[in-house]
Amino acid sequence: MMDLLLPNLVEISLEDCERCQQLPPLGKLRSLKVLIIKGMGALKYIDNNFYGDTESCFPSLKVLKVRETPCLEEWAAVNGRQHFPLLTSFTIHYCPKLVKLPMLCFPSLEVLSICKAPCLEEWAAIDGRQHFPLLTSLTIDDCPKLVKLPMPKSLKRLGVIGTSVSVLKSLMTNVTVVKYVWISEFPELSGGLLQNQKQLKELSIDKISVKPPSNLLDNLSSLKRLFLQRWSQLETLPAGLQNLTCLEDLRVWHCNSLVSLGVNELQCLSSLSSLEINYCQKLRCLSEGVRYLTSLEKMYIEACPKLNSLPQSIQHLSSLRSMQIWHCEKLISLPNKIQHLARLSELKISDCSNLVSLPQSIQHLSSLRSLCIEDCEKLISLPNEIMLSELNILNCSALMSLPQSIQHLSSLRTLSIRGCDKLISLPNEIQHLAMLSELTITGCSALMLLPPGIRSLTALERLTIERCPHLERRCQEEDWPTIAHIPYKRISKEVYHNS
Repeated sequence: MMDLLLPNLVEISLEDCERCQQLPPLGKLRSLKVLIIKGMGALKYIDNNFYGDTESCFPSLKVLKVRETPCLEEWAAVNGRQHFPLLTSFTIHYCPKLVKLPMLCFPSLEVLSICKAPCLEEWAAIDGRQHFPLLTSLTIDDCPKLVKLPMPKSLKRLGVIGTSVSVLKSLMTNVTVVKYVWISEFPELSGGLLQNQKQLKELSIDKISVKPPSNLLDNLSSLKRLFLQRWSQLETLPAGLQNLTCLEDLRVWHCNSLVSLGVNELQCLSSLSSLEINYCQKLRCLSEGVRYLTSLEKMYIEACPKLNSLPQSIQHLSSLRSMQIWHCEKLISLPNKIQHLARLSELKISDCSNLVSLPQSIQHLSSLRSLCIEDCEKLISLPNEIMLSELNILNCSALMSLPQSIQHLSSLRTLSIRGCDKLISLPNEIQHLAMLSELTITGCSALMLLPPGIRSLTALERLTIERCPHLERRCQEEDWPTIAHIPYKRISKEVYHNS
């Protein structure tokens, strides 16, 4: 009767029906495409009534989500019928009492996610048939008792988090075409676990509490992206890393035992283009092995409080275009050899509280376009000459002056000076910045006036001055003729546009 009354219904969401103990015969709805069952606290059984009495159950359903059903214990299946012939996405989330899943085949299923089912023990196969011949994405999260699962043969993406080691081993042995793997929250990782994954492109290993086995990365000849996160016993990069000759992206996050990147481990990473190291509390050095990263284009280092220097071999990073260093309070200086980074176009240094100065050799970085120095409270001077188009000096409270050689920044288009409360003047040589189009000065309380050379900046289109009480007063009164030609001016809260 339901299918006659609601012949065109395509989506149903049953949410927070706390007293509902039985599902209606939704399998009769021939047009139903999306079904969401969520927050049904009294539901203990999904029984035969759910499927209806038709020959084919849920003939059009494509998306099925069962979420937050804390009392669900059993899910029955009815043999002799076709179930979910078009289902492509199936999600089970937070069913803490569910022990078994129904013995059903899903011929069209592509995405399967089973999360927070701590009592789930098995999903038994039916007479050796494949349950999901088209499955490409599988996530199993927080299912510690799960020991049996039908093996999907066409899987491309796999995430296994906080589940039994036996299921992980079984998947890694039987599924050999997977391209993306995420492994997390395991008390052990056996040697040779990934030896069959010759087509693997991306590997993420997260929240592991043991040292890596020596042959963990063997045979991963196609791997391009490797993410190592929250690995508490990782003291140096895993052995075998040097065999990943196709690796392009390496990220190491929250590995608090990591002391060094090692030399041998970096030796053959000639394809690496991106390196990110974040929140590694004991990291002291990158090692001279960085000399081998000749294809590296991006280096990002953040929150490594014991990192005190960069290796001189950084000069060999001939492809490096962007280097960013954040929250490394022990960093005192950059190596002079930085001058050899011929392609470096972006350099950003933020919150490095012990950085006193930048090396003069920066002036030889002919490709440098953007330089940002932020929250470096001990920085007292800048190099005499730099070729760039964007200069940002932010919260460098010890900086007292800009060098007169700023005039040589002939390509400079953007200049931002913020939070430099000891800066007392700008050099009149700023008049030679013929390409400058935007000037921002904020939080420079000791700055008294703008140099008269500002009048010569005919390309200057935007001027912003905020939290500079002396400078704001001067610019709004006696120094107004110096800035009158600028089309857009923001002084304190006042905005002026030239008509």
